[in-house]
Amino acid sequence: MADLELQSFIEATCTDSHLRVEEDLGDGFVRLRTDEAQRRQAAQDIRCTEDIVIELLRNSRDAHARSIYVASSKESGIRTLTVIDDGEGIPSHMHELIFEPRVTSKLETMITDSWGVHGRGMALYSVKTNAKEAYVTHSSPGLGCAMVVKSDTSKLTEKTDQSTFPKFLHTEQQTISLRGPKNIIRTMCEFAIEQKSKVQLFFGSPGEIASTLYWGGQSFVQSSQAIFSTDENDLSVTLLLSSTDDPREFAEVACSLGLELSERTARRILGGKIKPVEPLLLKIAHALEEGDETERGLRAKNAKGERESLKRKASDIPHIAPKDISKIVANTSNAFSEIAEKYYLDGEVKISTQQRNGKLSIDIPLQLLE
Repeated sequence: MADLELQSFIEATCTDSHLRVEEDLGDGFVRLRTDEAQRRQAAQDIRCTEDIVIELLRNSRDAHARSIYVASSKESGIRTLTVIDDGEGIPSHMHELIFEPRVTSKLETMITDSWGVHGRGMALYSVKTNAKEAYVTHSSPGLGCAMVVKSDTSKLTEKTDQSTFPKFLHTEQQTISLRGPKNIIRTMCEFAIEQKSKVQLFFGSPGEIASTLYWGGQSFVQSSQAIFSTDENDLSVTLLLSSTDDPREFAEVACSLGLELSERTARRILGGKIKPVEPLLLKIAHALEEGDETERGLRAKNAKGERESLKRKASDIPHIAPKDISKIVANTSNAFSEIAEKYYLDGEVKISTQQRNGKLSIDIPLQLLE
């Protein structure tokens, strides 16, 4: 009992840096404490902002979300990501616990996708460990989830170019090739293509995502309110903004979801001045059409250029004079006559020549001896 009390006292008074080792195995080998091993794994799992985006998207997908809305903004070096989905939702008492290690809803299942294994209960822990802040703003069972993650880009890096939309091309293997910086939007495009049969992604600024949620849910909310007396507590997170037409209230609801915007911006959204964003897959389809047309144009241009280049090169080659052609034919005829009999061929055949496109062709008919 005394040993346990001493250990508890040491753990309570010492910092984690002094308690990273559970057991010294000798010869330079140690067994790490669980929390230290988890911390190191978290640092390995999340190396940049784009890694956070992938983990948040996978988290929503695994909650069986059909629509995922991602708002991104950056101010004073702080990247803010707000992810809103229509998935299964999270009970209120779990809003903080889901960011602890080994907490997962996938007891019997574990998902393996293009980004590795998911379902160990480490993804959100890794996100929170590497981010400045990570928290659930709104979620209930069956009503979706809204989550905010803020990261300090001076500590957790991201691609410098966050504005360039990737270019897309169909490959000969019937896959889609992406070109451009591996920024947040490209990361989302890769996920949208990989999971196209499962989820629909939307990406934009907080104002654009708020507009998309508002206009996207209008018809459903209005029809529901006309038939039933719908309580806001019964609405999915993705429909909350559609339940109000008051700019002030709209801004308050948006902020409560993690979409920071002013009353003026809310008024512009309600007035149709800030347009909803298209589903990411639709943008990709448009970009694919443009990319394929551009690629076809480049190929045609390159092929034409090669043909013209060959013509120019051919025109630069001097034409061999007939008397010199005769010498070539005579020498060729003599050489052929010497070996023709060996193959039972007629060595006295007529040899013809042709000069064209920078080439001299010599034609020797092969005829058996009679």
